[in-house]
Amino acid sequence: MKRKLLDIGPSKTNISGKSLVKDKGDVSSKDIAIIGIGLKIRDASTIGEFWRYLADGVDCIVPFPQQRKKDALGYLGHTGIDAGSVTFLQAAYLEAIDTFDYAFFKMSPREANLMDPNQRLFLETAWTCVEDAGYGGDLLRGSRTGVFIGFSGDGEGYSRLVTLAGSAGAMQAMPGNLDAIIPSRISYLMDLKGPSVSVNTACSSALAALHWACRSLRSGECRQALVGTVRLKLMPLDTGVRPEIMSADGRTKAFDDRSDGTGAGEGVIALMLKPLHRALRDNDHIYAVIKGTALNQDGNSIGITAPNVEAQEDVIVSAWYDAGIHPDTISFIEAHGTGTVLGDPIEVEGITRAFRR
Repeated sequence: MKRKLLDIGPSKTNISGKSLVKDKGDVSSKDIAIIGIGLKIRDASTIGEFWRYLADGVDCIVPFPQQRKKDALGYLGHTGIDAGSVTFLQAAYLEAIDTFDYAFFKMSPREANLMDPNQRLFLETAWTCVEDAGYGGDLLRGSRTGVFIGFSGDGEGYSRLVTLAGSAGAMQAMPGNLDAIIPSRISYLMDLKGPSVSVNTACSSALAALHWACRSLRSGECRQALVGTVRLKLMPLDTGVRPEIMSADGRTKAFDDRSDGTGAGEGVIALMLKPLHRALRDNDHIYAVIKGTALNQDGNSIGITAPNVEAQEDVIVSAWYDAGIHPDTISFIEAHGTGTVLGDPIEVEGITRAFRR
């Protein structure tokens, strides 16, 4: 799988939301500012709520919500599966994924109903992000704004459920269920003229999308960019067969002696990016500054899903060079942290080798 590291300069970052960038003379032409955020993760719908979840160590793993279970069993009824024999996995689920203001987004009820909930949620969150950045309404219309989404479907295609339910609109549902339409719909609705790209690199999709968004901004291909990701589990059936990468209790225990795999969750997030020098000029609110990014691939390793310590070391060092920073200035690292017996030691070794240089 592709590995990517994002370096955010700690002196320019403040989780409380206050802008800390004061010295305009210390701004690199490569620096990218995060000026807007929209998100929905479990019960958190703002960055402040999400931070409190993290700071307080809240356990977000819950049973499948009752209303969603009712909807899922309704679909399964078309297959002849006995509802009494079905159980669902625990995960960090969103409580509701079936609410949507179709009129606000200029859609018919039928079009919205046939649209993948992933598309609906990202559309809402992207709109919230744009408003959070202070560019709501028509302020971006006709602008060279790019849209980059990292999206990796999990084989639970909503179009398959539409067909399963015997809907006569299966063909009409096609545009609302294509991965590439997720960013394109936002560009269409807001009349954005920059690149509109969907990236799928499995578990690194969102960060890969962020990498390409930063590259597009640096090259001048777009003047600002929306970037984000969305992931829902529409039919999380517990089949009794646990993939090796999944933990027994649905919880990730990264870098812990109890590690036995990764957990699962749902969420959607969107960021509004702009070159830092322009964000300062325009007096935008700045959440954080992206100093540099790097992207590579493991190449040949012990298995196609297995990490490679040399590749991880290389991508970290490449990100430092791209950012133009010294490793001594780094005070915080957010790791991949799969919580797997194979992945965690390799990640620690890759980080150790990079700093050891």
